[in-house]
Amino acid sequence: MFTPQFVQPNLQSVGDSTFPVTSVSISPAISIRRYRTQPQQVLSILGDESALAPVVASTEIEPGVYEGGFTCWQGSEALCRYLTTLPIAGKRVIELGCGHALPGIQCSLMGASKLVFQDFNEEVLRLATIPNLALNARPGQSTASLFDDALFIASSWADLPAFLQANADVPHLSQYDYILAAEVVYRESNFESLAQSIISLLSVSPDGQALVSGRVTYFGVGGGTDAFSAFISSKVGGNGEKVLCEEVSVSENLDENILKITLQR
Repeated sequence: MFTPQFVQPNLQSVGDSTFPVTSVSISPAISIRRYRTQPQQVLSILGDESALAPVVASTEIEPGVYEGGFTCWQGSEALCRYLTTLPIAGKRVIELGCGHALPGIQCSLMGASKLVFQDFNEEVLRLATIPNLALNARPGQSTASLFDDALFIASSWADLPAFLQANADVPHLSQYDYILAAEVVYRESNFESLAQSIISLLSVSPDGQALVSGRVTYFGVGGGTDAFSAFISSKVGGNGEKVLCEEVSVSENLDENILKITLQR
């Protein structure tokens, strides 16, 4: 396992990506632009020496090596649509397992005051998350001011709580109004570290809530929002609080939903 670290954006080259750009329509008034991180182009940038090269070339996910961050998953769009119904302006947001980071970018477009993006792979943050955020500055917002309000962390979920605690003096890393995670509950073996990260973040955020989107069931790989809801509801907060988990949104075809997780204080 690697050591968790902050990933610093290079503002001189953040807009130099050669990936094609596409737009994701969230609502009649909102579209998010993102780069299409195509495997062959990713491989040409990573080079043969990268540990990710054979994984990106052959599979979507390799546990402990690559968690699929170069793919833009359906659940992120569903979470973005739900976020349009919430008061986001001025709020502090962290997105776990962000990948292309559509939900976090949605919050930026809606006026969130602080943004933290976490992904397992530093390469995903550099080639997908950071360039995508740069594509979506608000009208009149400079690239520098956009990134002044954002932090990027390469870390596993298991290591994240300790890393955040060790860096608690960093202004972005104090409390969160919204803890976001899209398409992260696909494998039951990840439930413990994900649940502990969410509970740890909620424990330092008196008014915080976590929103987790994904498929009800991931056939063939285990996991799903139903299974994760039952799992995290069996946990307790750092001070013995009960973990409350409710379903707040269900897709029309009933295969995707969004969970809201809070601590009963």
